[in-house]
Amino acid sequence: MHVREASTADLDEIRGVLDHEIEHGVAHFGLEPTDAAELAASFAARRQPWFVAIGPDFLGFSRTSPHKSRGAYRHTCELGIYIRPEARGQGVGRALYEAQIPAVRAAGVRTILAGIALPNPASVRLHESFGFTPCGVFPEVGFKHGQWIDVGYWALCAGDATAVG
Repeated sequence: MHVREASTADLDEIRGVLDHEIEHGVAHFGLEPTDAAELAASFAARRQPWFVAIGPDFLGFSRTSPHKSRGAYRHTCELGIYIRPEARGQGVGRALYEAQIPAVRAAGVRTILAGIALPNPASVRLHESFGFTPCGVFPEVGFKHGQWIDVGYWALCAGDATAVG
């Protein structure tokens, strides 16, 4: 398996992983297929690099997005990870986070948040193995595939508290 920064050439594969999760899973709360132009705009506007795992096929990706748009949140991001179903449980998430988290730290992010559709013990274990701690559960905030879904949030403080700008 090889992990590297994502490029625009990866957007079709990224969209495929997202669309599979939208159609079949609950980790992504979208209900419609990913719009290619919106994905490209999101990629172009990213503040930290996204990463992809290849080996030999496309296995998955990780990305960050701003937590909120107001200025005081500028040192906080949300981290997401999406892995093809057949590649889950093979260390892909760990490999992606080993690249993504240092890149987020280098970009000056203080706090990384991860939202996890519950229950998802594998994702909880992954995040906690990197030092994320639970900070709350939003009950029944999503309705998908005929069920209400809780979302738990985990946080990782990632940076020097004095490094603000």
